[in-house]
Amino acid sequence: MPAPQSSRASALPSFAFAQNLTITLNLAITVSLALTACGGDGSAPASTTEWHSIERGKLSQPQTALLGRFEAARNELASSLFSELTGAIQASGHAEAISVCQERAPAIAKAVSTKNDLRIGRTAARLRNPSNAAPTWAADRLASEPDEYLFARGDGELRALFPILIAPACLACHGKEDDLGEGVAEALSIRYSADQATGFSAGDLRGWFWVENDAN
Repeated sequence: MPAPQSSRASALPSFAFAQNLTITLNLAITVSLALTACGGDGSAPASTTEWHSIERGKLSQPQTALLGRFEAARNELASSLFSELTGAIQASGHAEAISVCQERAPAIAKAVSTKNDLRIGRTAARLRNPSNAAPTWAADRLASEPDEYLFARGDGELRALFPILIAPACLACHGKEDDLGEGVAEALSIRYSADQATGFSAGDLRGWFWVENDAN
């Protein structure tokens, strides 16, 4: 009788279906495990919660807006310092400009910080004023090539380093011995006994503007 053969034939599709179902389930589990490994416990990727370096072209729109504020603050600080120094030099000579840097520069930086609701300052690998020591996050970049360095955490926090290059006019206070203005060496020995900020040539990296807005 053909009945047994028919019964076996009808069982084959069920067996094939079971095999396909098992393969499908295994594949789904494998994919799920892979996604879990990539996403951790479902928290945001490390790059959004931890500080990381970032290129200008990869900034988000909020980060780009922050960078615009940073650049405006940097330009304001540079312009204000230049104006104060130029006035002091014209009035009393280069030696007097040394006192302006020591006494007025910190107040100018604080005013710019408050006005722009961020923190800004100057630093260098070779310091003149010890109070201009770099923030911890910037310390390992001070001897880097003169380029901008950006660091981000999420869309709302940014840090930046902008290079300061020696202009010819800066040599009277930061150049080699023969370039220094009248009375500058003496003024430096009085006000900055541990000064490291001479011996530069035009175009050298003098230091950095640093800017940050993070809460920490």
